[in-house]
Amino acid sequence: MKRIVDIRPILDSPVVRELVNQLEYPLNVREAKTAQILAEYRENPDQPILGIELEGELLALIGFRMVTATAAVIKHIVVRRDRRNQGLGREMISGICRRFALATLTAETDRDAVEFYRKVGFDIQSLGEKYPGVERFACSLTPIESPRSIC
Repeated sequence: MKRIVDIRPILDSPVVRELVNQLEYPLNVREAKTAQILAEYRENPDQPILGIELEGELLALIGFRMVTATAAVIKHIVVRRDRRNQGLGREMISGICRRFALATLTAETDRDAVEFYRKVGFDIQSLGEKYPGVERFACSLTPIESPRSIC
């Protein structure tokens, strides 16, 4: 049975490092970015990082920052490549909404991931070209106001 687990105790394990490496950063910065992300969670114990585990195997992770008691910002979300398109991302989002009683969940993303957020039920707004040649998007899920919400 799948379950959502706190992965902080295994944050420095090879399996977590491998999963974070799948966040699709450019190859020339991927290892450094992975180390930076893991350090961010290690140094901020109040910043949750959870995963979906099935039979002891980590399939996905989601890291976020609580901005108020009922609002959070997704910092990182990744599903193992061989497990994508199986609803695990949606399951993690739904799980943190329930576990933390979230009223609002937001994220910022790029063109590659914006459709995932749209399909899950987030409202999407373009932030324009935030970096040269890179359009960014603000994604917002407000369960109280959105009947299509998964939270």
